[in-house]
Amino acid sequence: MKIIRPNKKTIDLTDTNVLTASFFTKRDVENDQNEFIDTLVFPTIQFLQKEDNQKKFNLLIDEKFFTKELGIKFNGYTYGIGKIVRLAEINNDRLSRFIKNYFDLNDLKKFYTRNAECTKLAEYEIDKNINNLTFGNLVNILRNIVKTDSSFYSIQDLSSESKRKEFRKIYVDYVEDRDFFTHGILFFEYPGFNPVLKVKSKNGEEFFINYSKEIFLSNLTTFNYLYDIVEEMNEQLKK
Repeated sequence: MKIIRPNKKTIDLTDTNVLTASFFTKRDVENDQNEFIDTLVFPTIQFLQKEDNQKKFNLLIDEKFFTKELGIKFNGYTYGIGKIVRLAEINNDRLSRFIKNYFDLNDLKKFYTRNAECTKLAEYEIDKNINNLTFGNLVNILRNIVKTDSSFYSIQDLSSESKRKEFRKIYVDYVEDRDFFTHGILFFEYPGFNPVLKVKSKNGEEFFINYSKEIFLSNLTTFNYLYDIVEEMNEQLKK
C-alpha cells in the first residue's frame, strides 16, 4: 500500500547562517449585521540562508502576507488537518475497544509470555490501565497480537508475513503523523505560500514538515485501511 506521508524539510535550524523568520497577524470578520463570526489568521514563514559573503539576512515583507485569500486558505488547511486528527481519534477508540474485547476472551498473563516483546508490555499493566494507555501504547499491543495470534491470519490483509509487517508499520507511522498534525503549528512558506507545520519529535527536536492535498487524501485512505482491518479482527473475535 503506497502511503504519502509528510516529509521533513531539509533545513538545519541550528545553523547560524540560517534564519527562520515568522510573521503572524490576524483580522476579525463580521457579517452584514456587524456580528463577529470568525478570525482570519495569516501565519507566514521564511527560511533565509546567508551566504558567506553576506553580512545580514535579506528579510522580505510582502503585502501578500496579509491578504484575505491567505486567511481563507488557512481555514481550509485547518479543516483538513482537523479532520485527520478527529479520524485518528476514531481509530484510537476502536483500537481500545478491540483490545478490551480481545483480553476479555484471551488470558492476559499468557499473552505476556508469548515472546520477549509481549513480556515488555507487562509494564503497561493492561488490565488496570487500558483507559489510560496512549494511542502508541495501544498500537504496540496490537502489533504483538498480530505477531503472535494466528487466528487473524484468515483476514486478507493479514494473510502473509509481508502483509502483517506492512500493517504494523503503517499503523506506527500513522500514529506518528497523527501526533505531528495534532500538535503542529501551521505556516505558509514564502514565497510560494505552501503549507508547512512546525513540529517536535519525541526527543524534543524541532523541525518542519510539508502538508498537501495528496497527504490529506492519503491519510484518509490510511484511516479506512486501518479501521477496516481492526473491524475485521473484531468480527473474528465473535466467531
